Amino acid sequence: MEKCEEHAAHSRDIDRHDKRLDAHGGEIDDIRDCIVRLTALQEAHGAWQERADDRIAALEAKPAKRWETATNYLLTAVIGIVLGLIASQFGIN
Repeated sequence: MEKCEEHAAHSRDIDRHDKRLDAHGGEIDDIRDCIVRLTALQEAHGAWQERADDRIAALEAKPAKRWETATNYLLTAVIGIVLGLIASQFGIN
């Protein structure tokens, strides 16, 4: 009789552990699915971030290009004026 009670206790414990194991298996599957989704989001964010950085760099470069263009025009005008003054000093009309 004693062995039957022990056997029943072991069976109950095994059943309880099996239920917990099944529950944890489901949780692990849920976590794995979550990791897959997070990885996809992270990859999408990385691509988006790259495009955003390129656009920001282009926007930040626009004022510098404008300033460089204005400086080039001003420098060309000053050089033209200086060459014109020099030419007029030598009598070249």
